[in-house]
Amino acid sequence: MQSQVRELGKSMATMKEYIERDLAKKEEKTRKKAEKNEAEIREAEEREAKARKARKKAEKARSEEERLTAMKKDMDMHVRITVKAVMKESCSEIRDVLLSTKGEPSWKGKKKVTYQSDEGEFSDYEVVSSDTEDIRVGTWNLCINEKRKRGVEPVFEDSPRMELQPKRTKRRTPRRVTAKPPTFTPRVTRSKTKTKKKVAISPNTKERFVAAIKRNTPAKIGILKRYMFQEHCMKQLKDLDAITLQNICNEEGIPYGGKIDAMFDLAEHRTYKEYGTDEEDEARDEEAKEPEEEGVGEVIDEEVEDDQ
Repeated sequence: MQSQVRELGKSMATMKEYIERDLAKKEEKTRKKAEKNEAEIREAEEREAKARKARKKAEKARSEEERLTAMKKDMDMHVRITVKAVMKESCSEIRDVLLSTKGEPSWKGKKKVTYQSDEGEFSDYEVVSSDTEDIRVGTWNLCINEKRKRGVEPVFEDSPRMELQPKRTKRRTPRRVTAKPPTFTPRVTRSKTKTKKKVAISPNTKERFVAAIKRNTPAKIGILKRYMFQEHCMKQLKDLDAITLQNICNEEGIPYGGKIDAMFDLAEHRTYKEYGTDEEDEARDEEAKEPEEEGVGEVIDEEVEDDQ
């Protein structure tokens, strides 16, 4: 019996401890939940306070802007009224001065109509400049004495309508070409035939002539032909682009220094290949002229001998 009572007491103690622990857990959970709710409420209050502060600041800025706008409007109105009053005073003073110096105006013709405006109302168009006022004061004595009278309108009698002949383009007829009769001239015969002898040419001169004939460009001897060939080369090269000119310079062994310089260098190089230098060209011209002069002299001597 005592053992059962002891075991029952132990079980009661264990049950009591379990209940106390469970109650402590529930109290802790309730406390944390209350703290969480308080934190959320506090954050909501802070957000509301910030929003209220921002609204208050925006309202204050808006009211300040409205106040400045109203002040500016009042200032503009005050300035306009002041300027209007000053202009009226100045115009009246100028009018009085002009009237005193010029005398009373004499009105002629129709009576001038004056328009009076209410003093209380204000308009931006009532301000008159000094130049306009001066013109008005200086021209108010001018008036039209009598209107321009039209003359009697001319009366035309019944006359027929003037008609012109229609324009006609003339037909172009081809001109008839009459063939001219052929004119016969008497045949002129030479009294005596003249035989020309061959001119002896030195071997060196002959070799130079053969070398000149074998060149790529025939019958181009002289400074003028040289310049013509150089100009022809320039015309051919000016239509090429920079890359093509650079490739041509590399092929012919000429340094590329820009499009313009390359064009001149290539033209000079090709002219040199065709004609050589200027000194060689001049020497060839002189040597070519000498045999011709000698041949002409020999032929003239032979003709003189034959005539004798």
